[in-house]
Amino acid sequence: MNAIATKTLLSFKNILYATDFSPAAEAALPFVSEIARWYDSHVLGVHVRTPDSYPLTPFPYRTEAADEQLKNLSSMVDEQLQSTKHEILVGDGEVWDFLSRVLRSNDIDLIVIGTQGRTGVEKFMLGSQAEAIFRQAECPVLTVGPYATREGAAPWKIKKILLAIDFTLESLNALPLAFSLACERHAELTLMNVVEKGDTGDLVRPEQYVDSTVRMLQAQLPKGAEFECRVAYVVRQGVPSEEILKAAKESGSDLIVLGVRSADGRLGIATHITRPTAHKVVSQAMCPVLTVRG
Repeated sequence: MNAIATKTLLSFKNILYATDFSPAAEAALPFVSEIARWYDSHVLGVHVRTPDSYPLTPFPYRTEAADEQLKNLSSMVDEQLQSTKHEILVGDGEVWDFLSRVLRSNDIDLIVIGTQGRTGVEKFMLGSQAEAIFRQAECPVLTVGPYATREGAAPWKIKKILLAIDFTLESLNALPLAFSLACERHAELTLMNVVEKGDTGDLVRPEQYVDSTVRMLQAQLPKGAEFECRVAYVVRQGVPSEEILKAAKESGSDLIVLGVRSADGRLGIATHITRPTAHKVVSQAMCPVLTVRG
Protein backbone atom coordinates (compact mmCIF):
# COMPACT_ATOMS: atom_id res chain seq x y z
CA MET A 1 0.00 0.00 0.00
CA ASN A 2 1.11 3.52 -0.70
CA ALA A 3 1.57 6.02 2.09
CA ILE A 4 -1.45 8.30 2.39
CA ALA A 5 -0.65 10.35 5.50
CA THR A 6 0.78 13.79 5.00
CA LYS A 7 1.53 16.41 7.58
CA THR A 8 -0.78 19.38 7.12
CA LEU A 9 -1.23 22.60 9.06
CA LEU A 10 -4.24 22.04 11.28
CA SER A 11 -6.76 24.81 11.77
CA PHE A 12 -9.60 24.70 14.27
CA LYS A 13 -10.57 28.34 13.94
CA ASN A 14 -14.26 27.82 14.68
CA ILE A 15 -15.34 25.32 17.35
CA LEU A 16 -18.93 24.39 18.11
CA TYR A 17 -19.46 23.36 21.72
CA ALA A 18 -22.85 21.66 22.08
CA THR A 19 -24.36 21.39 25.55
CA ASP A 20 -27.54 20.21 27.25
CA PHE A 21 -26.43 21.62 30.64
CA SER A 22 -25.66 18.12 31.94
CA PRO A 23 -22.56 17.39 34.05
CA ALA A 24 -21.08 15.50 31.08
CA ALA A 25 -21.47 18.51 28.82
CA GLU A 26 -19.89 20.75 31.44
CA ALA A 27 -16.98 18.29 31.76
CA ALA A 28 -16.26 18.73 28.04
CA LEU A 29 -15.81 22.48 28.33
CA PRO A 30 -12.23 22.46 29.70
CA PHE A 31 -11.17 20.47 26.63
CA VAL A 32 -12.78 23.13 24.44
CA SER A 33 -10.80 25.75 26.32
CA GLU A 34 -7.49 23.97 25.74
CA ILE A 35 -8.05 23.45 22.01
CA ALA A 36 -9.21 27.04 21.58
CA ARG A 37 -6.05 28.24 23.30
CA TRP A 38 -3.82 26.10 21.05
CA TYR A 39 -5.39 27.30 17.82
CA ASP A 40 -6.64 30.76 18.79
CA SER A 41 -10.16 29.54 18.02
CA HIS A 42 -13.54 31.20 18.14
CA VAL A 43 -15.99 29.10 20.21
CA LEU A 44 -19.72 28.97 19.58
CA GLY A 45 -21.60 27.51 22.54
CA VAL A 46 -24.91 25.99 21.39
CA HIS A 47 -27.92 24.62 23.27
CA VAL A 48 -30.85 23.11 21.37
CA ARG A 49 -34.30 23.04 22.95
CA THR A 50 -35.91 19.91 21.50
CA PRO A 51 -39.71 19.58 21.15
CA ASP A 52 -39.85 17.16 24.07
CA SER A 53 -37.66 19.23 26.41
CA TYR A 54 -40.58 21.06 28.05
CA PRO A 55 -43.75 19.55 26.50
CA LEU A 56 -46.13 20.95 29.15
CA THR A 57 -44.68 24.44 29.45
CA PRO A 58 -47.00 27.14 28.02
CA PHE A 59 -45.60 29.64 25.53
CA PRO A 60 -44.83 32.68 27.76
CA TYR A 61 -42.86 30.52 30.16
CA ARG A 62 -40.98 28.87 27.32
CA THR A 63 -39.51 32.27 26.52
CA GLU A 64 -38.55 32.83 30.14
CA ALA A 65 -36.98 29.36 30.30
CA ALA A 66 -34.99 30.04 27.13
CA ASP A 67 -33.74 33.33 28.60
CA GLU A 68 -32.69 31.56 31.78
CA GLN A 69 -30.90 28.84 29.79
CA LEU A 70 -29.09 31.46 27.73
CA LYS A 71 -28.01 33.19 30.94
CA ASN A 72 -26.79 29.90 32.46
CA LEU A 73 -24.91 28.91 29.31
CA SER A 74 -23.32 32.34 28.99
CA SER A 75 -22.17 32.28 32.60
CA MET A 76 -20.68 28.78 32.33
CA VAL A 77 -18.90 29.46 29.05
CA ASP A 78 -17.66 32.89 30.15
CA GLU A 79 -16.09 31.34 33.25
CA GLN A 80 -14.25 28.64 31.32
CA LEU A 81 -13.35 30.68 28.25
CA GLN A 82 -12.34 33.96 29.81
CA SER A 83 -9.52 34.69 27.39
CA THR A 84 -11.09 32.99 24.36
CA LYS A 85 -13.27 34.54 21.68
CA HIS A 86 -16.74 33.08 22.11
CA GLU A 87 -20.46 33.61 21.72
CA ILE A 88 -23.66 31.81 22.75
CA LEU A 89 -26.62 30.51 20.77
CA VAL A 90 -29.84 28.88 22.03
CA GLY A 91 -32.24 27.46 19.45
CA ASP A 92 -35.34 25.30 19.09
CA GLY A 93 -35.94 22.20 17.01
CA GLU A 94 -34.49 18.76 16.41
CA VAL A 95 -30.87 18.59 17.46
CA TRP A 96 -29.20 17.62 14.20
CA ASP A 97 -31.46 19.81 12.04
CA PHE A 98 -30.51 22.85 14.09
CA LEU A 99 -26.82 21.96 14.43
CA SER A 100 -26.44 21.32 10.70
CA ARG A 101 -27.66 24.83 9.94
CA VAL A 102 -25.29 26.29 12.52
CA LEU A 103 -22.37 24.30 11.09
CA ARG A 104 -23.01 25.58 7.57
CA SER A 105 -23.48 29.22 8.52
CA ASN A 106 -20.48 29.45 10.87
CA ASP A 107 -17.77 27.50 8.99
CA ILE A 108 -17.24 25.14 11.95
CA ASP A 109 -13.96 23.16 11.97
CA LEU A 110 -14.59 21.02 15.07
CA ILE A 111 -17.54 19.92 17.21
CA VAL A 112 -17.04 19.11 20.90
CA ILE A 113 -19.70 17.33 22.96
CA GLY A 114 -20.08 15.37 26.19
CA THR A 115 -21.37 11.79 26.00
CA GLN A 116 -23.56 11.13 29.01
CA GLY A 117 -27.12 12.18 29.72
CA ARG A 118 -30.56 11.83 28.18
CA THR A 119 -31.55 15.15 26.66
CA GLY A 120 -30.54 17.24 23.68
CA VAL A 121 -27.25 16.22 22.10
CA GLU A 122 -26.70 13.63 24.83
CA LYS A 123 -29.83 11.71 23.82
CA PHE A 124 -28.39 11.44 20.32
CA MET A 125 -25.00 10.28 21.56
CA LEU A 126 -26.24 7.51 23.87
CA GLY A 127 -29.58 6.63 22.26
CA SER A 128 -30.54 4.57 19.25
CA GLN A 129 -29.08 7.26 16.94
CA ALA A 130 -25.69 7.23 18.65
CA GLU A 131 -23.80 7.94 15.45
CA ALA A 132 -26.13 10.70 14.18
CA ILE A 133 -23.74 13.57 14.80
CA PHE A 134 -20.33 12.13 13.97
CA ARG A 135 -21.62 10.26 10.91
CA GLN A 136 -23.20 13.36 9.40
CA ALA A 137 -20.88 16.17 10.45
CA GLU A 138 -18.37 17.08 7.75
CA CYS A 139 -15.87 18.26 10.36
CA PRO A 140 -14.17 16.15 13.07
CA VAL A 141 -16.13 15.53 16.27
CA LEU A 142 -14.45 15.33 19.69
CA THR A 143 -16.53 13.39 22.21
CA VAL A 144 -15.75 13.51 25.93
CA GLY A 145 -17.15 10.48 27.75
CA PRO A 146 -17.97 10.06 31.44
CA TYR A 147 -14.52 8.59 32.20
CA ALA A 148 -12.52 11.10 30.17
CA THR A 149 -11.85 13.56 32.96
CA ARG A 150 -8.72 15.56 33.66
CA GLU A 151 -6.81 15.27 36.91
CA GLY A 152 -7.52 18.34 39.02
CA ALA A 153 -6.95 21.62 37.24
CA ALA A 154 -4.07 20.35 35.13
CA PRO A 155 -4.27 21.37 31.46
CA TRP A 156 -5.01 18.72 28.86
CA LYS A 157 -1.82 17.68 27.12
CA ILE A 158 -1.86 15.38 24.11
CA LYS A 159 1.28 13.31 24.51
CA LYS A 160 -0.03 9.96 23.24
CA ILE A 161 -2.51 9.42 20.39
CA LEU A 162 -4.03 6.04 19.50
CA LEU A 163 -5.43 5.59 15.98
CA ALA A 164 -7.41 2.43 15.18
CA ILE A 165 -6.93 1.29 11.58
CA ASP A 166 -8.49 -1.65 9.72
CA PHE A 167 -7.16 -0.60 6.29
CA THR A 168 -10.54 0.51 4.94
CA LEU A 169 -10.52 3.92 3.29
CA GLU A 170 -12.69 5.32 6.10
CA SER A 171 -10.22 4.43 8.80
CA LEU A 172 -7.23 5.53 6.73
CA ASN A 173 -8.85 8.93 6.10
CA ALA A 174 -8.32 9.73 9.78
CA LEU A 175 -4.57 9.16 9.53
CA PRO A 176 -3.48 12.55 8.11
CA LEU A 177 -5.26 14.42 10.91
CA ALA A 178 -3.90 12.10 13.62
CA PHE A 179 -0.38 12.33 12.16
CA SER A 180 -0.50 16.13 11.90
CA LEU A 181 -1.87 16.46 15.41
CA ALA A 182 0.89 14.21 16.76
CA CYS A 183 3.53 16.32 15.00
CA GLU A 184 2.09 19.63 16.22
CA ARG A 185 1.64 18.49 19.82
CA HIS A 186 4.98 16.58 19.86
CA ALA A 187 3.05 13.43 20.74
CA GLU A 188 3.63 9.74 20.15
CA LEU A 189 1.29 8.27 17.53
CA THR A 190 0.28 4.61 17.88
CA LEU A 191 -1.28 2.89 14.87
CA MET A 192 -3.39 -0.08 15.97
CA ASN A 193 -5.02 -2.95 14.13
CA VAL A 194 -7.33 -5.57 15.65
CA VAL A 195 -8.24 -8.89 14.05
CA GLU A 196 -11.40 -10.49 15.39
CA LYS A 197 -11.22 -14.09 16.53
CA GLY A 198 -14.73 -14.73 15.29
CA ASP A 199 -13.66 -14.01 11.72
CA THR A 200 -10.37 -15.87 11.58
CA GLY A 201 -10.26 -18.23 14.54
CA ASP A 202 -7.00 -18.41 16.45
CA LEU A 203 -4.13 -17.29 14.28
CA VAL A 204 -2.01 -20.23 13.20
CA ARG A 205 1.21 -18.24 13.08
CA PRO A 206 0.47 -15.03 14.99
CA GLU A 207 4.03 -13.72 14.74
CA GLN A 208 3.86 -13.72 10.94
CA TYR A 209 0.50 -11.94 10.97
CA VAL A 210 1.81 -9.32 13.37
CA ASP A 211 4.94 -8.71 11.32
CA SER A 212 3.04 -8.35 8.03
CA THR A 213 0.40 -6.10 9.61
CA VAL A 214 3.05 -3.83 11.13
CA ARG A 215 4.62 -3.50 7.68
CA MET A 216 1.22 -2.56 6.25
CA LEU A 217 0.74 0.03 8.98
CA GLN A 218 4.20 1.43 8.37
CA ALA A 219 3.42 1.74 4.67
CA GLN A 220 0.61 4.20 5.41
CA LEU A 221 3.02 6.84 6.72
CA PRO A 222 5.24 8.92 4.45
CA LYS A 223 8.95 8.21 4.31
CA GLY A 224 10.74 9.89 7.18
CA ALA A 225 7.62 10.07 9.37
CA GLU A 226 9.62 8.81 12.34
CA PHE A 227 11.59 12.05 12.20
CA GLU A 228 8.40 14.11 12.44
CA CYS A 229 6.96 12.34 15.49
CA ARG A 230 7.38 9.16 17.49
CA VAL A 231 5.42 6.27 15.95
CA ALA A 232 4.48 2.94 17.55
CA TYR A 233 2.52 -0.03 16.20
CA VAL A 234 0.11 -2.37 17.99
CA VAL A 235 -1.51 -5.49 16.50
CA ARG A 236 -3.95 -7.52 18.61
CA GLN A 237 -6.54 -10.24 18.28
CA GLY A 238 -9.90 -10.03 20.02
CA VAL A 239 -13.01 -7.86 20.26
CA PRO A 240 -12.09 -4.51 18.65
CA SER A 241 -13.78 -2.23 21.18
CA GLU A 242 -12.27 -4.08 24.12
CA GLU A 243 -8.79 -4.16 22.61
CA ILE A 244 -8.88 -0.47 21.64
CA LEU A 245 -9.98 0.54 25.14
CA LYS A 246 -7.43 -1.77 26.74
CA ALA A 247 -4.56 -0.49 24.59
CA ALA A 248 -5.51 3.13 25.26
CA LYS A 249 -5.61 2.54 29.00
CA GLU A 250 -2.34 0.58 29.08
CA SER A 251 -0.47 3.21 27.08
CA GLY A 252 -2.03 6.16 28.90
CA SER A 253 -3.41 7.59 25.66
CA ASP A 254 -4.62 11.18 25.79
CA LEU A 255 -6.70 10.86 22.62
CA ILE A 256 -8.26 8.05 20.56
CA VAL A 257 -8.90 8.71 16.84
CA LEU A 258 -11.44 6.74 14.79
CA GLY A 259 -12.26 7.09 11.10
CA VAL A 260 -16.00 6.82 10.44
CA ARG A 261 -18.12 6.23 7.36
CA SER A 262 -20.64 8.73 6.04
CA ALA A 263 -24.33 8.22 6.73
CA ASP A 264 -25.27 6.30 3.60
CA GLY A 265 -27.61 3.58 4.82
CA ARG A 266 -24.91 0.93 5.23
CA LEU A 267 -23.48 -0.20 8.55
CA GLY A 268 -22.20 2.99 10.00
CA ILE A 269 -18.50 2.85 10.79
CA ALA A 270 -15.44 1.38 9.09
CA THR A 271 -15.26 -2.43 9.09
CA HIS A 272 -14.00 -3.36 12.56
CA ILE A 273 -15.06 0.01 13.91
CA THR A 274 -18.76 -0.89 13.75
CA ARG A 275 -21.58 1.02 15.41
CA PRO A 276 -21.36 -0.98 18.67
CA THR A 277 -17.57 -0.62 18.65
CA ALA A 278 -17.63 3.13 18.17
CA HIS A 279 -20.39 3.54 20.75
CA LYS A 280 -18.50 1.51 23.33
CA VAL A 281 -15.19 3.27 22.71
CA VAL A 282 -16.79 6.72 22.86
CA SER A 283 -18.77 6.01 26.02
CA GLN A 284 -16.11 4.07 27.94
CA ALA A 285 -12.78 5.58 26.91
CA MET A 286 -10.71 7.22 29.63
CA CYS A 287 -9.71 9.96 27.20
CA PRO A 288 -11.56 11.99 24.55
CA VAL A 289 -12.33 10.33 21.21
CA LEU A 290 -11.91 12.19 17.93
CA THR A 291 -14.01 10.83 15.06
CA VAL A 292 -13.22 11.82 11.48
CA ARG A 293 -15.81 11.16 8.79
CA GLY A 294 -14.41 9.38 5.75
